[in-house]
Amino acid sequence: MDDAEPLTFDNISLDSTESMDVDFGAYITAGLPGWTPMLADDTRQVHAVMKPYRSKDGHYVIRPIEGSKKAITVTYMGELKHFKVHTKAERGQHVHYIYRDGYHCSSLKGLIDYYRDNDLCKEPGITGCGHIRLRRPINYDESNLG
Repeated sequence: MDDAEPLTFDNISLDSTESMDVDFGAYITAGLPGWTPMLADDTRQVHAVMKPYRSKDGHYVIRPIEGSKKAITVTYMGELKHFKVHTKAERGQHVHYIYRDGYHCSSLKGLIDYYRDNDLCKEPGITGCGHIRLRRPINYDESNLG
């Protein structure tokens, strides 16, 4: 993928009416492995941060996109795969998920923990999708980002 191309998500997007724009401040702590709040939703910056890790599967960051929404970028077979984290109200609480019919969790940390042991790529027909798991979080602060 050319670093100048826009990032596209490897999970199937949902209608905006199903997914909520939630302020994650109450749901994410600075200690969440892989959480990189200062990583802009910018193709070149995401590729620059992930470049040293592309040769090994499972390195990941959790980053902000589209206002207060979040995405997970993970290395897989020398490429970057991007998964949007969806959030909605369910039985009076916010739940996070990657796929509408997939695993739902009330905490983002619980969702990350689940995908350490389970494949992120639920849809085997998606090109380049295989046994993608979150193995090694990449943590950065602003001094590491150019």
